[in-house]
Amino acid sequence: MAKPSDGKDEVVGPEVSDRLGYEFRELLATSLALSSERNISKLLDLVLRKARELTGADAGSVYVIEAADADGNGQPDNLAFGDPDARGPQALGTAGRRRAMTPIAGVQSRQARLHFMLSQNDSMHVDFKKFVLPVDHTSVVGHAVLSARPINIEDVGQAAGYSRRFDETTGYRARSMLTVPMLSAEGDVIGVIQLINKKRRFSQILATAEDFEDGVISFDEHDKEMALALASQAGVSLENAILYDEIRRLFESFVEASVTAIESRDPTTSGHSRRVATLAVALAESVNALDSGPLASVHFSPDELRQLEYAGVLHDFGKVGVKEQVLVKAKKLYDWQLEAIRLRLAYARKSIEAETLQWQLHMLKQGAAKPDHAFEQQ
Repeated sequence: MAKPSDGKDEVVGPEVSDRLGYEFRELLATSLALSSERNISKLLDLVLRKARELTGADAGSVYVIEAADADGNGQPDNLAFGDPDARGPQALGTAGRRRAMTPIAGVQSRQARLHFMLSQNDSMHVDFKKFVLPVDHTSVVGHAVLSARPINIEDVGQAAGYSRRFDETTGYRARSMLTVPMLSAEGDVIGVIQLINKKRRFSQILATAEDFEDGVISFDEHDKEMALALASQAGVSLENAILYDEIRRLFESFVEASVTAIESRDPTTSGHSRRVATLAVALAESVNALDSGPLASVHFSPDELRQLEYAGVLHDFGKVGVKEQVLVKAKKLYDWQLEAIRLRLAYARKSIEAETLQWQLHMLKQGAAKPDHAFEQQ
């Protein structure tokens, strides 16, 4: 954070100036990227990667706060973190059964869980499984959420209550740690960024005990300010992405309800709308895979593929307004309709016969009224 000027010109060395310029450009580019990203997984991955680059952290992880289930479990299996690129009847079919990510205001331990979203580590590949943590003071991330303040630990191994189980299991030693909360536009904590092991050289790989001892340093005040600046942008972008994801899920629920309504009106064609959507998307994806021919220049974006899928499942939506007796008939016409047509034809036939007989009778009457010599003259 900039100090108030005392009226004297401050001399900044070229190396510091270049570093500040780089950080400013990175923050600006990251801000622009975050403002347009709607995929939550990609957004969080970008946030963590940039936070590590700007602070020189070797590893890091991201946690997101979610409201607990009705039974208080907050199990990750019940969570659905939005992937706007996911398509197919299965994706739409589960829209009504998935619970969207729901940030909550005024975090309390009984109302929320911390959901582990992703991790990054330049020195070691660790395959983490997603898990949840209670929002309480038993963990560093939980404490950061409840205090809504950054936590900077120089050596977590010396911190009281720190468990070395992870270090012993993976062989990766966590020394310095910086944990910063992500805040929404209203100032509520909706997530946490945790950075681990700031390195003297960002390109260094931490492989041996000497590397961890000599190559890892503490996060300084400038690192904390950079992480807070990025976390502030990330919090607002994450909140917007969550709201966008909830709107998308709401629309998918409407689409699913519409398909159910269509199929309930016409059970004989059940599954037709989904098959049309599946085939339409498959054809479009096949076009995307072409590298030659007249369609090689045609490409469908993920949004266009999703629109095509929606159009496929809703193409028979007009059936909702058609009378049920028209939809469920086995043939083109009901028996009584066919009988009505036959009766009309019979009536027309009888009418023509009657008119013909009347004309014949009229002609006979005219002929009987004339004398015989009149016919002879004709």
